[in-house]
Amino acid sequence: MKITIDGKDFESDNLSENANKSVAKLQHIVAKEQQLSSDYEDLQLVKNYHLKYLRENLPSEELAELEKDEIKKSK
Repeated sequence: MKITIDGKDFESDNLSENANKSVAKLQHIVAKEQQLSSDYEDLQLVKNYHLKYLRENLPSEELAELEKDEIKKSK
């Protein structure tokens, strides 16, 4: 299997056992990063949906408290 690291191509057959283990770990890490990024985007959509719902349905004094909490969390 061809592996590209820093723009250079390597054949996995030519790598040590430890190097191949590191490649496998990196592949797992990259896949996990991509999944976490996707999950984060999904969470942002759901969060924004609920914030919109609350803004449209809470009495104004409760909404003012919600906005204060949101400002604190963003700092």
